[in-house]
Amino acid sequence: KEFDKGLKELKFAGGKEECLKLWQDLDGDNSGEISFEEFAPQEAELWNKFRHFAGSNFHGSKDMIFQLKGYYAKVNLLDPPNDEVLYEREFCDSLIGFGWQQGEEVLLWDAFCSDAQGNAVPCIYFKNLRWVDREVRIFKMKQAAKKKAEKITGVKQRIIQEAQLALKSFKAFMKKQFGNSFRAWRHALDLDGSMNLQRAELFKAVKALNWKGNCRALWKALDHDFSGITTIEEFDPDTAQVIAHFREWAVSMVENSRKPSEIFELVDRHNRKKLSHAQFQQELEHHGYSKKIKQLIHMLDWQDKKYICDRDLAFLDVWRPPAFLTGTPDPAAAAAFKKQLVTRHGHILKAWRFAMDKDGSNSCNWHEFQEAAKLVRFHGNLAGVWLALDADLSGSISLKEIDEDANDCLVEFKKWADEEFGGVRSAFTVLDA
Repeated sequence: KEFDKGLKELKFAGGKEECLKLWQDLDGDNSGEISFEEFAPQEAELWNKFRHFAGSNFHGSKDMIFQLKGYYAKVNLLDPPNDEVLYEREFCDSLIGFGWQQGEEVLLWDAFCSDAQGNAVPCIYFKNLRWVDREVRIFKMKQAAKKKAEKITGVKQRIIQEAQLALKSFKAFMKKQFGNSFRAWRHALDLDGSMNLQRAELFKAVKALNWKGNCRALWKALDHDFSGITTIEEFDPDTAQVIAHFREWAVSMVENSRKPSEIFELVDRHNRKKLSHAQFQQELEHHGYSKKIKQLIHMLDWQDKKYICDRDLAFLDVWRPPAFLTGTPDPAAAAAFKKQLVTRHGHILKAWRFAMDKDGSNSCNWHEFQEAAKLVRFHGNLAGVWLALDADLSGSISLKEIDEDANDCLVEFKKWADEEFGGVRSAFTVLDA
């Protein structure tokens, strides 16, 4: 209706078909409306910059007129102005003095010096610049929101940094105390051998160890998926991978039993009940196992007894390691998974928000990943997909690892919101004012 009315006022000579075709040509995205950007991209960019300039340099429409007139009078050694209208020279020359660098001052002048009927008038009145008042309000809201968001962002960044420093300090402390991560895990943290650790257990262990770091920050670093527990694969994924491979092999060797710990009975051929490191290594090699054996043995002997017995393997019966720890990267399956995401949701960014990152944490853990696969009905090599995407074994997948272009799109939006408003939440507060 607005479009038809505008064409009539402009005395457009075409008929209904010509009007419809013109509308379709202008509405390139089929949104049902035409923006200034679609109608005249260059002029729209100029207008947006001028709006920002006016909103950030003046306190309102009256202030804009008074300041531009005052500047012109001062530069040209004229008496202080006493009228409330703005003339062309005052407008065009003074804009440059206030820092306007985009040019097209005459074009902007022509846009404002008209009356209600669209007829040209020789000066600009307050009513021609009422839009400035709105831009000033928006600018003030943006500045207030930006200041508030910067404070919140500073707190968040400090929390992240504290968590990273705490984890680094704690791992160094534990390595010095126990030698390797698994010994530290079993000896000081996972006392019941459940292969997971709750918050209260960590705090109690840290107190007993007399570690002087930030315990709350440490927990934030360990429970990065906010599941309420942390696991050996979150504490040290490389260590978890070594033990998971051994457990997988043990399961294959004791097929008639549900207890992988019974592998000890198999390798203890002479019923010694305990095997030295050298004997245990020899027996594993005899039965065909060769993956990082020395490292594995030092982990299994977490009490530093200098031998391995059946009790050292009991935790294998409890632990259910995620499948990706023993899988291999499968790029083809990863490509198929991405294709399924697009098929189900239209594009990766939507799939990321609705299927993989439902909690808005900007990361997808293994459990969330499995749920996402179910949602999009992907039945391929899930562990292979995970490993192809989580190449650094960080324990989580980011949007960048899924689709770099989609990530870049989101990052650019975030940068814009940060620069203009101090953050995305602040941007919506201002835009939805």
